[in-house]
Amino acid sequence: MTDSLLYTAQDGPEGGLPWLVLADKYHSLDDVRRFGEAELPADTRRIAVRGSRVQTIGGNGVPYGAYWHIGPVERPELSTFGDALFQIEIVLGEVAERLGTPVGLLGQGQGAVLAMVLGFLWPERVREITAIGAGFPQTLSAMPVTLQQAPHITVTLRDVDAEVLEQTSLVARELGASVAGAVRSS
Repeated sequence: MTDSLLYTAQDGPEGGLPWLVLADKYHSLDDVRRFGEAELPADTRRIAVRGSRVQTIGGNGVPYGAYWHIGPVERPELSTFGDALFQIEIVLGEVAERLGTPVGLLGQGQGAVLAMVLGFLWPERVREITAIGAGFPQTLSAMPVTLQQAPHITVTLRDVDAEVLEQTSLVARELGASVAGAVRSS
């Protein structure tokens, strides 16, 4: 389906409205597929992207950073966030161009953070974002990216704390998006 090196899988009807599904770290491709199936209507075309993994320093369990597996399943290679972002851009671009329509982005946890960043990096390829359990990263201003105005994008935030909802809503609205959200219940 794609020239990207990321592990992806497609489900749902070929002519269904396309959604890129990005799950939280540690999730297998099957986990991401099940997440997309549970969260999106049956008539959508779901393109699942395998979740990232956490790298630790010297095997001592201290998180050092996240990476994605790329390349053939039998010989995976690690990639950085920037490498993975480039690979996800390939998937996003190919799906939007092949189907002739902007895609929806569904993310959970770290996948929600990535969905928010992707949607405003390439808004011409995205129609809506559903972010579950996260929003824009707190380090957004330190990231070497330029987010774009996106008045046509609708952002739905679910299962987030009040601070994430407020901060993400503010940034998304400043970029022109419509925002709806629900604070995590205790």
